[in-house]
Amino acid sequence: HGINSKCDDPITLMIKAAFPSTYVRCMSTGVNDVHEIKRSILGSLTAQVDDMAKQILADERLAHGFNVVGTSQGGLLA
Repeated sequence: HGINSKCDDPITLMIKAAFPSTYVRCMSTGVNDVHEIKRSILGSLTAQVDDMAKQILADERLAHGFNVVGTSQGGLLA
């Protein structure tokens, strides 16, 4: 997701609604909504990419490939 947003943003919810049988995952960058928004604005992009990589590697449902939709800053990270 983009700067100053979180995983339940309208775009994520729209994708989940449009593709109900598809596994949709939003990569969170914080431990809670406030931390996530602060980190999206003030955090290091390198640290965010590292966190995303760890989340992807830990998710067995992504092991055989996946598609990425990134909005705003999320597009840069993707």
